[in-house]
Parts: sequence; structure tokens; C-alpha cells
Amino acid sequence: MSTKRKLSTIVRKGFTLVELLVVIAIIGILISLLLPAVQAAREAARRMQCTNNLKQLGLAIHNYHDVYNKFPGYGFGGYCNQTPLVGLLAFIEQTARFDMIQQAIQLDKNNGDSNNWQSPYNDYEPWKGAISAYLCPSDGESASGYTPSGHVNGPSAAANYCFSDADFMTASYGTEGNTRSPFGMKAITDPRWLGTTWGEGGKYNFASVTDGLSNTIVMSERVSSPGMEAQEYRNIRGGYATAVGGASFSAWNSRPIQCLATKGNGKQYAENVTTRGGSGNLFGYYTLNNAMFQTILAPNSPSCSTSAAGGAATYSPATSNHTGGVNVVMGDGSVHFVSETIDTGDLNQWFRYTGDGARPASSPFGAWGNLGAMNSGQTVSL
Repeated sequence: MSTKRKLSTIVRKGFTLVELLVVIAIIGILISLLLPAVQAAREAARRMQCTNNLKQLGLAIHNYHDVYNKFPGYGFGGYCNQTPLVGLLAFIEQTARFDMIQQAIQLDKNNGDSNNWQSPYNDYEPWKGAISAYLCPSDGESASGYTPSGHVNGPSAAANYCFSDADFMTASYGTEGNTRSPFGMKAITDPRWLGTTWGEGGKYNFASVTDGLSNTIVMSERVSSPGMEAQEYRNIRGGYATAVGGASFSAWNSRPIQCLATKGNGKQYAENVTTRGGSGNLFGYYTLNNAMFQTILAPNSPSCSTSAAGGAATYSPATSNHTGGVNVVMGDGSVHFVSETIDTGDLNQWFRYTGDGARPASSPFGAWGNLGAMNSGQTVSL
């Protein structure tokens, strides 16, 4: 009897295989339920940081205006092919970088060379190294700079933030013909370039924004993408359509709706569309793909370029990796989120304004177009 009692008190330890599998399954279900919440929380934090970056850039524009009484523009500091992002460096705690760039420009001007080794496209130290204030955390690894052939000092600094070119497409960077954007350039004539006009900073100031600073978008986001014309990039948020069905896409001779038609399934371009990357990967270089967006096509719409290098006519809507839209900063420094379903009016309309006196001031591209234009006569607010 005593032996039987001892045997009956033996307790089995551990799980059976079935019990173990049940526990693993429960843990897997809990993780699958928790993971989206964690990812959403992380994206919310990234979007908040992106918002803070834009607030700082809005403040930098105001500080710049206090010093120079104008908006930053293309070609800031002289004849070099630069974006307005260069002009803001001194106002985002990048003074040393800004000073090095200006010293190089002055040296070139003294030597009679208007576009030499200090160009943002060349292998010069101030153009290298990430600038955190110009990067949206939601872009992650896509925010990569470009390294032209022969460069040894690493990739150029990328940028996810760009300036409003309003509801107008320019044929080249910052032309005077764009009277809709606060960042139109002041053109000068350089005799060394046989009378060619060249940018020397911004042309407009706060007084030029007749629609009101709180009703006018000045900056937004564009997803950066690696490579340039040689590298295919099929994601709409960061890529450019350069040809459709083998025929080069002419942005200058096309209506916005024709660019919109390059969209395929999901976030990809259609299969018959040829694409390239290169959005925002040289923060200082003047080409339109590096520093501008338009309020014509809705946020996160396709981008289309006449030129593989992005320097000629280019449809460049604001894009981001945030769900459902993009952040924008208004002229008064406030930051808002704009849905990708915002009213864009009639995308069959023409985008040109130069020499078109018959067109009314109000934008043909709806609320989005009027928010981008500084003088549409429409006080659209967010």
C-alpha cells in the first residue's frame, strides 16, 4: 500500500506537444494583434518629428525674410546653381556649412568662373553629409543621396522637404515667368554667359503674398529616391515617369491628367511606363526634382518629367510615406496635414500662365491649386 501511495503522488512536469503548440499559437495571435498598433505608434512618432521639422523650416523662412526682406530663391549667393534650401542653412544651425559654400562661390566669382568645383553637383565637402532638418523620418532608407561618377567624398546630402512652385510648371528652374510662387527667382544678366539670365536669389517678399500668408502653402514633402536618370524606380512616391509605351513623356506639352494616367496598381507606375529615380538626392542642386513641388496634381500622385535629369519641365506633386496625404507648412509657419483626396479642380486644364492674359487669377486646379498660389484672389484655408 505504501508503494502505491508514493507512485500516486508523482507529479508530471512539462507540456505535451499539443499544449506547447497551443501556447505558441496564442502568442503568435497576440503578436499579430499587437504589431500593427506598434507600427502605427512608430509612424505617429515619425510623422510628429516630420511636422516639427517643417515648423522649424517655416521659422527659418521667417528669419531669412527678417534678414533679407525676401523669400529664399534659386541661385542664392551668386551665380551657382543652388536651391532655396542652401539659403536656409544659416537659419537651421548649419552656419559653418553655409559659410563654406559662400566662400567657394566668392572664390569662383573672383576667378571669373560661375560654375566650377563649388557646384552642388561636384565633389565638394559642404554638399556631403546628412542634414537631419531636411529629412523626414518616415522616408527611412529611401532618403539617400546621389554619388556622381568619380566622387570620392561620399554621397550628396538628400532632402525630403521642398518649396511650392504653386499651380504653374516652369520650363527650367526658378524662372521669372512664374509669378504664382513665392520662390520665383530674381534674374540677372551675366555677360560671361552671352546675355543669359541667371538666378540671384528670391524675387518676392511677404508683401507679394496677396492671398495672405496663412492661406498660402510654402513648403511640403517629397519622398527621396536613389539614383538619377540611369536607375529605374517604379514607386510613384519618389519615382518619375519619363516615357509611356516607349515614347518620351513631354510634361511641357501635356495636361496634368495625362501624367495622372501613368499610375498603375497600388503605389506603382503602369507596366508600359518607363521610370527613373533621383528625387531629392542632391539637396543643393537647382534641378526641379530636388527642391520643388506643385499644387496641381494631388499629393501622392505620379510625377512626370520631360528630361531624364529632371531639369526641364516636370510635374512634381508633393509625396510622402505618411498614410493618406502629406504635411505642408503655410506662409505663417503653421503646419497642416493635407489629404491626397483634396479638390484639384479640372486636371484637363492648362498649367501655363506666362503670356496667358485671358486666364483668371483663380486657379483651375481647385482648392489645392489656390492654396499653392500666392495671388489667386482665393483665401482658401485649411
